[in-house]
Amino acid sequence: MSCATTSSLSRCAHDCVSSGLGTSKVRRHSTSATPCQTKSFLLRKKLSHSCVGYPCISYQRKQQWQQNRRTTFRICAQDTTDSSTTTAPPPPSDVTEFVDEEAMLAASDFPIPPEELIAKAKEWVRLQSQGVYDEDALSSDYVMIGPVAGPLNGKQHIKSVGSFNFKEAIPDMTGQLHHFRVDPFEPSRVWFTRRTKGTHTGTLMIGGKLPIKPTGKSVESPPQAMSIRFDPDGKINQYTVGYSMDKNLGNTGGLGGIFGTLYALGVGLPFPEGQPWKPSWQFKLFQWITSKGGSEADLQAQDDK
Repeated sequence: MSCATTSSLSRCAHDCVSSGLGTSKVRRHSTSATPCQTKSFLLRKKLSHSCVGYPCISYQRKQQWQQNRRTTFRICAQDTTDSSTTTAPPPPSDVTEFVDEEAMLAASDFPIPPEELIAKAKEWVRLQSQGVYDEDALSSDYVMIGPVAGPLNGKQHIKSVGSFNFKEAIPDMTGQLHHFRVDPFEPSRVWFTRRTKGTHTGTLMIGGKLPIKPTGKSVESPPQAMSIRFDPDGKINQYTVGYSMDKNLGNTGGLGGIFGTLYALGVGLPFPEGQPWKPSWQFKLFQWITSKGGSEADLQAQDDK
């Protein structure tokens, strides 16, 4: 509630009787006034007060002086609504954060069951890890999509991957694939997680032209979200790769896919997308504004990071 300060008790919402003032009394005023106002007046004698007929009125004495006292009262009309008629709080929402995955998959009309889809996805990844790319397994509208790369069609994808001889450069490389599952919202799609690990012991050819001699460095990527989507005929029409799930894990600077592997070996590609993410000055400014300001030293400290 807002209260306005005035030098008299005009427009008071209730009847008040001041005792101890001799013949001085506070008379009745119009009840159409604002129910909550701050009343300020001078009292030259000791003041005591009481309210008659309106027990809901509260007073707050703020200052008193020995002589020529100035006392401020807050006279507020308290809500007299009967608590018994107060509206009950609404019942808890029926919305839940969890879905019934089994029921959703059981209700799906996709012709290939989840178990078969997972088996097909694992076979495709197994062959790919051996350098075998079966174009017959891909649909005519197949695309490969990564956080930066893509979309690439089947031939572009195979050519791009083939320009890096990771199998010879990192012979012990393993994807440590796990957590294969069918998406209940997209029953034609299999999700899984990859955590690449290996040691650089052979010459790596970047793009088939730039050789990188063995460094002996290890590669350990963060968990990466991967997915393979099938059409009703069982052919792959989309492959998503390299989406880092936790940039703080591994030694690839939070990067996934080929970019992350090259960065871990000390040969990160010379463009922003091939380097660990860094906040732009625009983003730093946004953070500064939304945190209600900051000093130049704060901005410099963020820039140094």
